Amino acid sequence: MLFAIIEQFMKKTTLFLFIFLSTLAISAQSVAKSYYGHWLLQSYAQNLLKTKSAYTAQTRAAEVTEFIFAEAIGDSVMICFNNIEGGRFPVTVYPNHLEFATFEGGNKYRVELNTQGNEPKLVLTAPDGSKEVYMFFEGQELEFDAVQRWVNAHVLSDSYAPEIENGARMRGLNDNAVSFKPDGELLGVPGFDSYEVVTRFDEVVNFDVIKFINSRTGHEEFKAWQIRKNKLYIYNLEENTEDYGYKKGKLFLKLDKQKIGS
Repeated sequence: MLFAIIEQFMKKTTLFLFIFLSTLAISAQSVAKSYYGHWLLQSYAQNLLKTKSAYTAQTRAAEVTEFIFAEAIGDSVMICFNNIEGGRFPVTVYPNHLEFATFEGGNKYRVELNTQGNEPKLVLTAPDGSKEVYMFFEGQELEFDAVQRWVNAHVLSDSYAPEIENGARMRGLNDNAVSFKPDGELLGVPGFDSYEVVTRFDEVVNFDVIKFINSRTGHEEFKAWQIRKNKLYIYNLEENTEDYGYKKGKLFLKLDKQKIGS
């Protein structure tokens, strides 16, 4: 009789433990799902909109510029550091927050979801106690492209009229507008059909750079760019022999947003 009671107790205990652990797993999975998506450093986006300069926004950015939480990587997070390099790190899920370390045995970063207000935000607390806020972007693609898409959509994406100099359109452009699409498509510049605003910088430049691309031939050219009022100036690059970097060269294109539709 005693063995029968013990066996029954063990069965109930095992069942209870299984239900308890299953509930924890489901709860953790539900918590993790609420973080799914691309998250972009909010101060970076704000600086970008204010300055209209990817270079300036980058120089003011915090260490972690982008997060990716996605079903495809489970209890992990992909992080982009300094808008240049990234890594994937395991995450510990708690009821009200997540934790991760960037190396084994390292100090923990804490991530909390703030759903107050119109848009959800992530708050990252670094090991030193500093905090940064991240805005939800979209998607779960496992690529660090939120910054690139944000720049395309909020800085250059528009249609421009080519300036007339000496009675002729620059670079042989016709009367059609030059259009920079949010998805990277480029219309109206002969020899090129797409573009990328450079968002990752090193020491060879100290200004904004754009890459023109011919997707058919693979040909690429890097140019400097600057927005002043409603005009977009694009310059050729020249080697700077004094510091082994590059400097702005001759004007390549001058485009005017004001004249569209006039």
